[in-house]
Amino acid sequence: MARLVLALAVLGVLAQGPASCGLAAEPDASDEQVIDYHGPVTAPPDEGSSASYVDVTIGDRAFRLEPEGSLLERCDNDFFGGYWVEFSSGIELVLPGPNWASQGVQEVGRVELTLVDGTEWIANDEAMMALGVERGLSQIDTYSISTRHATGAATFVNRATIDGEVESVTGTFEAVCAPDFGR
Repeated sequence: MARLVLALAVLGVLAQGPASCGLAAEPDASDEQVIDYHGPVTAPPDEGSSASYVDVTIGDRAFRLEPEGSLLERCDNDFFGGYWVEFSSGIELVLPGPNWASQGVQEVGRVELTLVDGTEWIANDEAMMALGVERGLSQIDTYSISTRHATGAATFVNRATIDGEVESVTGTFEAVCAPDFGR
């Protein structure tokens, strides 16, 4: 019975999709205000910090995503030497480890942000090329991983623009995994 209840709860979370995310919608184009939830970070967070989050800046828009408590969420700062964050609030961040190919890990580095309104910003050259987007318009440009902290820069594509003139925008990301996340 407990397994049935858990399975139904998981299916309920999956069925809600991005529309149930806790993110605010993107600001209206006429809104001059730049949203800044966190600001620049010059050093890794305190190792005693208990918060997990991902900050993403795309152009002049900034977003903070935090876990929502789903059993399907992950914040893994040592995924075969790489970094993997997936929160039901609308973010997936995968940064390859130095030996992924030799370890048989098939994941591709990517940052994918899905907003409440359904807008998808994607930095994943491989997936976007499969959809006809020119190489280099959607990719992780640079990144670094240290303990529980990862930062980097990326070039994002608004998925809604791939059928016309592709909208490509530069941005940054920062992720922090709390030491006890998922334990």
